[in-house]
Amino acid sequence: MKSSRNYSRYLGLGLNFNPKAHVLASYVVKRHAASRLEGLAFLGAIAAESSTGTWIEVMTSQGQSNRLAGKVFYYDEAHDIAHIAYPADLFEPGNLSQLLTVIAGNAFGLADVSALRLIDVSFPIDYVKSYPGPQFGEDGIYSLFSQNERQPLCGAIVKPKCGLSAEEHATVCYDAWIGMADGGDVDGVDFVKDDEAITHNPAAGSGFEQRLEATMNMLRRAEDRTGKRKIYVPNITSSNINESLRRAELVNKAGGVAVMVDFVIGGGALLHTLRLEGLGLVIHGHRTLFAALHRAERFGIDFMVWTKIFRMIGGDQMHSGTPALGVMEAKSQDVIEIVRNMREQIIQYAPRADGRLGQDFEGVKATLPVCGAGLDPLSVEPLVNVLGSSLLMIAGGDIHGHPYGTRAGAACMREAVAAAARKVPLSEWAVQRKAPWLDSGLSHFQAFDKQSPNAARGVM
Repeated sequence: MKSSRNYSRYLGLGLNFNPKAHVLASYVVKRHAASRLEGLAFLGAIAAESSTGTWIEVMTSQGQSNRLAGKVFYYDEAHDIAHIAYPADLFEPGNLSQLLTVIAGNAFGLADVSALRLIDVSFPIDYVKSYPGPQFGEDGIYSLFSQNERQPLCGAIVKPKCGLSAEEHATVCYDAWIGMADGGDVDGVDFVKDDEAITHNPAAGSGFEQRLEATMNMLRRAEDRTGKRKIYVPNITSSNINESLRRAELVNKAGGVAVMVDFVIGGGALLHTLRLEGLGLVIHGHRTLFAALHRAERFGIDFMVWTKIFRMIGGDQMHSGTPALGVMEAKSQDVIEIVRNMREQIIQYAPRADGRLGQDFEGVKATLPVCGAGLDPLSVEPLVNVLGSSLLMIAGGDIHGHPYGTRAGAACMREAVAAAARKVPLSEWAVQRKAPWLDSGLSHFQAFDKQSPNAARGVM
């Protein structure tokens, strides 16, 4: 039978642990009704299984292993929150795979818990600095556009996700970049990126190299036409890391400055290896797969964990979620907290009912938040009001679904950004501009219910 006494040795409730010398992990945890472990031993079971212990006392335990044991030092029974401190010496510096094996490993399979959800993690600064961090970060991305005053950057996603030939894809990108410049009016977006599902699709005439060449040709045309910097973000994700790196090198040789990785699916190994290659490319992180791990209430990994990992390893810009707008589930306060951890240098640790931990990112560049999924020009002002001006707002359906087409849709996003930067309501801005394509776009998207169902769920 499992030893409650043995597991209880991993309890250190009330003890103070130094965040500079420990990795702290915060969990939602519930004891299984059928568990025969006594008292709070079920909490100790998590710390034991994820660090040095097992279900029974073993004769091979030594002082060294005891020194590296994780300890449950905080438990809020009312909110089912437990914090575990793992000595920093338990972890191999610069090895995310080993880190996740500890904090998100076998303990999730324990039969004595009916819920175990990793909701946050805090790394010692020395451990953080065993990873390279962002090469560009928020400031570096803005410097690419020679922007001293911060206003939202705007971007487009190629739609449909898949099915366009390389030439068709490149034409869509060109239209999004130039906006209404051919008519002597405003240009389009700053960034255009691949969607998460397309990588190398030769069956549709969109092999990676073919699409890259065609799109970069159009990018140069768009820059010549608008006189402005334009960036293409191709998706280089592959389960073969060598292939991902080869694609990144192709982008570099083609004159590209950015790549996208589906970083939760690709994992820390892909992200870390790409960053260490030192190709001088902005790393854009798409978070597809996160919801399969994040959204479940009883078991899973909160996106906050991936946020900190992405910044620590070296991601420059990342999808943060969109507070109470768009088509993806998100709680406003969660998105605000995520963006804080992308930007701020130091967030102090203090026990909280939501289980959030602090983080020391001193000296690590900020990651630029990316908001998308169901946005349109009417979304820009409320997003800036909540998250501030240093954002990349990225849209797909809004731009390509404009009644006048992609060019008008991209120009509408540019106008919405200009209005927000000047703190002028978009409706007033449109009156001043007297542009039929802008009036048409606002009227068209006003007809859609763009408020997230989160409002009805009371999670704003």
